[in-house]
Amino acid sequence: MFFRGLIPNFFHARNARLDQDRDQHHLASMLISIAAGRDEVTRADIAALLHGKGCSRAQVVVRMNHAVGLAGTAVSGDDHERVVALAREFTASA
Repeated sequence: MFFRGLIPNFFHARNARLDQDRDQHHLASMLISIAAGRDEVTRADIAALLHGKGCSRAQVVVRMNHAVGLAGTAVSGDDHERVVALAREFTASA
């Protein structure tokens, strides 16, 4: 019975840590900027951020999924779809 709540607690704790990570918010804003077609950041900047943190493939997937969730609070519609597509590019090439 002890293990029943262990997995949800793990995911909740991980998301709480990511919510407080400034790099996650920066990652979300970079995804939004690129999806909106702005020039201030590039895909290479996102790759450098993830590489600088030493993210494994699994960590890239987790961070991208979380960043898409954060971005979803700021954009919607076509912009959100472009954010999701961009995140999928990174998770596929991680």
